[in-house]
Amino acid sequence: MLIRYFWRDCNFRSKKWGAVPMDVFWLEATEDEARREVFPLLSKSAIFESEKLAEQPNGKADMCVNSSRSFCFLVARDLTSIDPLPQNYPAPHMWSGYSPFEIMPRMEVECLDQLKRIFSPPEIDSSDEFSDKTEENVSSAMGDMNLNTLLSQAELGSLPACASCPSSPHNAEGTAFGISCTEHGVDWKYGSRTISMMILSNPAGTTPAHTGRLCFVHNSENLTDKTAQNAFALWRAAVSLEFNEKKDEAKRYLKANYWTNAALHGTDEKKLNAARKCCTTVLKAQIDVLSPKIIIACGIDAANSLFEIGLLSKPWKEIKDIFKTGAYMERATLKDGSEVKVYCTLHTSGLAVNINASSLYSDLTEKLITEKRKFLDTQQAIDSFLCEYSADTTRGKGMRVLLLHWLDIGLQVRLAHEQG
Repeated sequence: MLIRYFWRDCNFRSKKWGAVPMDVFWLEATEDEARREVFPLLSKSAIFESEKLAEQPNGKADMCVNSSRSFCFLVARDLTSIDPLPQNYPAPHMWSGYSPFEIMPRMEVECLDQLKRIFSPPEIDSSDEFSDKTEENVSSAMGDMNLNTLLSQAELGSLPACASCPSSPHNAEGTAFGISCTEHGVDWKYGSRTISMMILSNPAGTTPAHTGRLCFVHNSENLTDKTAQNAFALWRAAVSLEFNEKKDEAKRYLKANYWTNAALHGTDEKKLNAARKCCTTVLKAQIDVLSPKIIIACGIDAANSLFEIGLLSKPWKEIKDIFKTGAYMERATLKDGSEVKVYCTLHTSGLAVNINASSLYSDLTEKLITEKRKFLDTQQAIDSFLCEYSADTTRGKGMRVLLLHWLDIGLQVRLAHEQG
């Protein structure tokens, strides 16, 4: 069950006003979750109401509607009231423009008793936080937020940069959104150290559109997600140096890795560049908060966003010629004064691998792989990779070109970990 919003000091409970003020939470559940954890605490009439509300069409998609969890409840912290309500109940238009609900970090709960132990976020005075909406000041204000707040507001389309974004949930229907996995990646919710940061394009039409999670370990389980499968294979071969994905060592170094997108909400190709430009300040804020040692820009959208925020000196069109021999790299200085190495490589989607990367393949590719292979402590992972991705196939050619890039990146990721 999911919690994304809460109502501070709510005096509306059991669908009546005048109750003793108490924090209440907006709980979103699947049908199975609702029947298992919530319905046993409801009356028969409330269960019937919940079932009918879950069947109601959403109409225009609201920012708060989660189609996979259509059973929604307003639940008091002490569980003295559990009210089934429409899926879009927290949305501002349901409250004549002002909603009493506040965003909070996304939280999965297994049972309702966990609500008793949730700490509500502190009150934030946002009356003039973004009054001066120059790009510099907006970026600075967002950089001062914690990452939970930043991403929650980005998901809702509540940041200043979201107002003109064509893929914001306020301006488009059914937009996808994903956040970095904390099971396999860095636990950014609690400030764990980030060493590497991978930036891709956008979550439209991929696994995160259904799971809300950015993670090539989880998402590679989806047989159609070639982006995740290809990226995980490259990580195993060139970063962790353990190609057998069933072994824990295959996920080595990922616990300090963070995933994000240049355009945070999924969008169609025609809107992508405009959406990406709106998200550059949000991307910069994530980088400022995390202060990674290595940034990996996967594809044109990620690279051009880094160019626009000043972490690359050249746009994509001026660096792509180097991709025949390896990844492109620059050093840059972050907000806190630390140095970051920025690597640019091709995207790992099926299209990018089969067309863009494979077109760069030549005899030189094999020669360079052989040379770079010599400097590894173990060659077994590389050999397994080369066996699986034969140069006799289009995909194999593309993956071998990308391997050249990731051998450069992997070395630096391992060194960064050794240096702390």
